[in-house]
Amino acid sequence: MSAATEPAHLMALNGLAADQSLSLDERRLHEVEYWRQYGTWHCMVTCLAAAIAEIGGSDFWACVREALGRHWTGGDLPEVERIVCLCLGSLDEHASVLQLSLLILLSEKLGICHDRCLVFDPCHTDRDRSVLRHLGFAVMDSDAKAFTEVRCMTLFYMPHGDYNLTDDLVWANRRALHQVAVLGNDFGWVCDPHASDAADGGDDAGTRAPCAQRVLPFVEATELPGTPAAEAQG
Repeated sequence: MSAATEPAHLMALNGLAADQSLSLDERRLHEVEYWRQYGTWHCMVTCLAAAIAEIGGSDFWACVREALGRHWTGGDLPEVERIVCLCLGSLDEHASVLQLSLLILLSEKLGICHDRCLVFDPCHTDRDRSVLRHLGFAVMDSDAKAFTEVRCMTLFYMPHGDYNLTDDLVWANRRALHQVAVLGNDFGWVCDPHASDAADGGDDAGTRAPCAQRVLPFVEATELPGTPAAEAQG
């Protein structure tokens, strides 16, 4: 793999390993670290490619594509123009690499360029952010931009989003909910995981997500087969 095809953090280490202003011992230390991190990067890329191929050819992905098409057609929603991915998880975790592969497949399915896919997770390291930028994603320094009221149809992909995050999202976009779709936890669970009548909405007293509770009666949900806790909501 040439330097031009490597993430920025590897290019920086490679540059330090060749920096003649440093001592030989310092350059050797940087070279060792370069190859260590290169191995991690190569392993992640290999796993990501395998995950994209496996999921992309699976019955699960065929069902997801069908469900998304049914949701958008049935709800008469405008086409998605942007994806915001929150709570992706550390790229050191295999589960997060699988979630990343699904993000890539979603962007391809919806025709969204990677630079129109905003990504943020507070657990991401500098290396994680470097890898995501190398893949072409727009990596945010905080979630502040994610919670700015949307101005176009936006799919929020939140594989590990908790109820606080979902409630904050609803509040930030309370005047633009017609331009918001959420691929994440079911809104009934977000409001109250124990109440059997949570889907009825209404009184938000006692709910852990009052903003989501108020909009619950108006949510159009489509269950994604194979992922009982995940729904596409718009």
